[in-house]
Amino acid sequence: MEGGDGLRRFIYSIMVTALISSLLTTLYRDSIIAYLEELQVSEYSYLILLTPSSIFIIHRLTSLGSMGGFNIYKLISTVGTLAVSMSLYTLSRVVTEYSLQLEMYSLVLIIATIVLFIYGGFEKPWVPLAIIPLLLSMVPLPIGFISELARLLTAPLVITVSFLTGSPMVSTSMFQGIIIWDNEGVQRILEIAPECSGVGSLLTVLSLIPWIVYLSSQSRIPWPERIKGVAKSILVAALIVFAGNVARLALIVYVSRALGFDTAMSIFHYNSPVIYTGLATLTALLIAPKPSFRAGINAVNTVSRGFNSVDAAKILLLLFMVALYIAIALHISLPFAGTVYMNPVKLVENPASIVFNSTNTYVWMNTPSPLLGKTLGALSVYNIGISSGSNIAVGYVEVAESPSRFHGWQICLINQGYNIEKWWSEARNTTIVYTVISKDSTRLLLAYSVYMYPTGMGNLYVRISLFTPADGNLEDKAYWLNTILNNANIPSDTREMPLDSIMWSLYLGIALMLLPIIAGVVNARAHYFSLF
Repeated sequence: MEGGDGLRRFIYSIMVTALISSLLTTLYRDSIIAYLEELQVSEYSYLILLTPSSIFIIHRLTSLGSMGGFNIYKLISTVGTLAVSMSLYTLSRVVTEYSLQLEMYSLVLIIATIVLFIYGGFEKPWVPLAIIPLLLSMVPLPIGFISELARLLTAPLVITVSFLTGSPMVSTSMFQGIIIWDNEGVQRILEIAPECSGVGSLLTVLSLIPWIVYLSSQSRIPWPERIKGVAKSILVAALIVFAGNVARLALIVYVSRALGFDTAMSIFHYNSPVIYTGLATLTALLIAPKPSFRAGINAVNTVSRGFNSVDAAKILLLLFMVALYIAIALHISLPFAGTVYMNPVKLVENPASIVFNSTNTYVWMNTPSPLLGKTLGALSVYNIGISSGSNIAVGYVEVAESPSRFHGWQICLINQGYNIEKWWSEARNTTIVYTVISKDSTRLLLAYSVYMYPTGMGNLYVRISLFTPADGNLEDKAYWLNTILNNANIPSDTREMPLDSIMWSLYLGIALMLLPIIAGVVNARAHYFSLF
């Protein structure tokens, strides 16, 4: 590369970095903080591997751009993409359940616009088609989708382990698991919760796809062989993850029979996934097509020229569009400024102070239990004790990103030796599940319910579980617990939002983005892949 193009690329790189940094520190600051917090959740650990590899590949691909000028097609397409990004940003203020995903999609589109506007003019048509999916892959999957995927993985896992170990399988609408008799002959139930289905390990393996595809793109073997190699490597890695999870659960069963349930859980429940996930990752990289860096992808050949007035006009136009975008986004956000979102940090650090707001309820115990929270996979767990009049109850307040993360109480109680006498549910302001349990001379009434709280980083869920002595009139005890749980502080701000207007702006933006692309295909003077 000659000095003129080197200077242009250096100036462009500074501008791209400055523009993206301004977006990350203004409009998208909260979503970036929430994104970093999500990386600490086990279901999103795959992003720790996926994000840096995708950024590296995008950086490599931008070197293939010609840094050409701009035309009417590129300008209209850029405006349309920014309009779609703006609509998604506005939707994130309305659809709280997916607020983080919508904001990240909005951020991805505007970053793609900046990068492709600056480095556009790709000689190889697959380059822009690769950059956008790579950016989209870094957006966290909705927790509901991950939970559904985990649920689908749980059923074959339970069936396989039950068949291999000869242990009875138990499956209800509330949980799935394996019945175990430990070394002392005590019946245990190994609950296979959705988050224990191996979904995290599977997503980690799937996060290798961009890296494997990028390496295979630099191989000298024919493309059909490369595609087969990529598919084979991912399939084998996924099978290793499934087999590893089956082996982990089978070992828990066998070790429980020999040494005890607690010993088996302490050895195999937490550390084993690291072993088979690492093995699956290594296997995928070994099977994948090997790159030949001598046949690497070269930048598009262009006539070398220095930084000129066309480049300056291009940068000024992009600066104007991004500044206008930020100004409009801040203006659109004003009507939503009064919307009450729960502070996620406060909800996680002290949930009892938020959910128990009644003056008739006295919270006399409220202590965190981080070890229990780690065991249950929740963001936080608090031991609580409340009283009202002559009634008293103890229990737990759990906070999680999805209701599927809450372990079934029936399994926990059976494993602790309690006998479940009966259970029923009632629905009023919220659905409350009641369970009467007994052990030796102790008889308790359990009542629990799950609540949703919208926050700036998406919805969080709180489960309140209360135990009270089941002596005296059981109906009076149930009525008291019903009163406590139905009077929990549930956010009531249901402001009407202009969804129709937002959706129409989204449709208009998509049209603005697609029309120049169609025109570019029809018009031979404008190549499809130079529109960006």
